[in-house]
Amino acid sequence: MTQPPMNAPAAAPTEALLDTAVFHICSRTALADARTAGVYRADSLVGEGFVHLSRSHQVLPTARAYYDGVPDLVLLVVDPTLLTAPLVYEAPAPLSTAATASSLNVDARASELFPHCYGPINLDAIIDVIDLARFDGRSIHADTVAVLRHYRFDRLPIEGTWYRSTWRSTLDDARGKPAGTAMIGMYANSPESISCFHRLSHAEVWHAYAGDPFTLFLLHADGQSETVLMGTDPRAGQVVQFVVPAGVWQAGGLVPDGRYALFGCTMAPGFTGDCFEAGVATALIAAYPAHAELIQRYAVRGSATRMPQGFAG
Repeated sequence: MTQPPMNAPAAAPTEALLDTAVFHICSRTALADARTAGVYRADSLVGEGFVHLSRSHQVLPTARAYYDGVPDLVLLVVDPTLLTAPLVYEAPAPLSTAATASSLNVDARASELFPHCYGPINLDAIIDVIDLARFDGRSIHADTVAVLRHYRFDRLPIEGTWYRSTWRSTLDDARGKPAGTAMIGMYANSPESISCFHRLSHAEVWHAYAGDPFTLFLLHADGQSETVLMGTDPRAGQVVQFVVPAGVWQAGGLVPDGRYALFGCTMAPGFTGDCFEAGVATALIAAYPAHAELIQRYAVRGSATRMPQGFAG
């Protein structure tokens, strides 16, 4: 790690080991600018000498106090072990005039320490980016952070699922599409990574690799439903491989008390963006009213149902 600037307080070792991840709220535009620049700098770095970060339970109160009504915000998930600038836990800055005691408990805020990064955030320390609206304030398990650090997942458009493409066949089918594809993905409850209800124009093979069990929820065209528990322990009734037929609505997520689930998906013909259609809650509930609660949980958020033009083309 680099030496701290002259104005940086000495980090307390016991505090510096408290969190598996720390968090920073910013606009999507600021993140795009950081990716262009190769490093993330906040305005506070010039004015105060550090970048404000939060611990998991501090994110939502901070968002209410300082970002209420601000659109298109994302949350940077930062691995403190990868930061090249010093991370110091210290008393928070005074509340702004826009922040009120009702939005952020002043007494509680003054009694705890906040993480401050005394330098820019190097991009390789950012192990995930999630829409702020999808974060529930829970801490991230160390095992989940370790897998994120290793695989450096992207998030799928529309769904927000962690994924990493591992193979696209160089052979094409009659339509000019790849003959086969493979990917690795991961589910977690914090930060949230699920598969929202969607259907594909051809079959998909699921594989359970590591971690905790996860569930696939299937809605068939004849109105029937199916629940598949995927996992690596067949003795516990878990399925290590499962084929989702073409045209079946499917969703998936980690079991409620799990840390993470590492899985894979293969397709032949291979996955392309135009084979994907997401399910909107209103339409799915009309077709499957008995599963309204499940559909509300796993339907896409927003109105987009198709992958961006050119995605996985």
